[in-house]
Amino acid sequence: DFNYQHSEPDYWGGSKQEGHSNNISASVSIPHGYWTFGLNGTVYNYQSIIPGNFTDIETTGDSSELHASTSRVLYRDSVSLTTLNVGLSYKRTNNYLLGNKIEVGSRQYSVANFGISHSRQMLGGTWTFDVSYLQGLPLFHSVKKYAPGAGDAEPQFAKFTGTLSVMTPFKVGSLNFILSNLLSGQYSPHNLLGAEQISLGGASNVRGTRESLLFGNNGFFSRNDLLLRTIPWSNHATFKKVFGELRPYFGLDYGRVFSQVLYGIKSDQLAGWTAGVKFAGGMVSLDASYSSIFWSTVKHKKSGTFFMTLTMEL
Repeated sequence: DFNYQHSEPDYWGGSKQEGHSNNISASVSIPHGYWTFGLNGTVYNYQSIIPGNFTDIETTGDSSELHASTSRVLYRDSVSLTTLNVGLSYKRTNNYLLGNKIEVGSRQYSVANFGISHSRQMLGGTWTFDVSYLQGLPLFHSVKKYAPGAGDAEPQFAKFTGTLSVMTPFKVGSLNFILSNLLSGQYSPHNLLGAEQISLGGASNVRGTRESLLFGNNGFFSRNDLLLRTIPWSNHATFKKVFGELRPYFGLDYGRVFSQVLYGIKSDQLAGWTAGVKFAGGMVSLDASYSSIFWSTVKHKKSGTFFMTLTMEL
């Protein structure tokens, strides 16, 4: 699998900032009996230029990540599946201001992860539970504690994560719905490196902003969508094959970061709503939505984002 993404400045938002970013990712997965071996990597770079009082301020950066994983099916029957997962990651980040490397924002480190996943059909839906333990390792020239790249964080951290995902189809009269619920959180007794902290705000958790607004070592978010399943072109075989189902949906999200006075982290909360439409089950997959933050304990300049993804199977 190979993917490339390119972003340009947010002209519609009236931003004075100029710049761009590129993201390349690739992955390979090899199944062998009850085992699956995987390798994936990403490379990312960006450039940002902000007009200053006397000269433009340019920031640039790049990052890369390589992750090797192994999973094994522990148990499987007609209604459930249990899998054990083990992985090792190497992560590297460099940031520059006016061409000079920012030591505090540049580092490399490695992480081992151990997890278990259980999926089960019950209560009229599909329930998936994931729990993981992540441990920072002193391998591959990982940044040392108290080094400029680590700041006040612990590179050999311990972190626990958990996720519960539920998909429940149901009917109201002649209408077919799907209720999608996702609850995800993390806990660590240590002060984490920036990339290991939980960040809230954006398309992946609490929708309504382009960038994350809340950051912390410990926190959680809940993402909930109600989708209506329709096929307005049910009598047209070609349209049905290409577009599948049309699914209007409405979503509510909530997230919270917990206070850690020792590390100067405050308790903050964020909530947003989303309205959109999807094509699902056909050759064309579409997700187009508008989201906005309706409640927050932190100030933010603007709220409201339009998000769209389009993929095609040939």
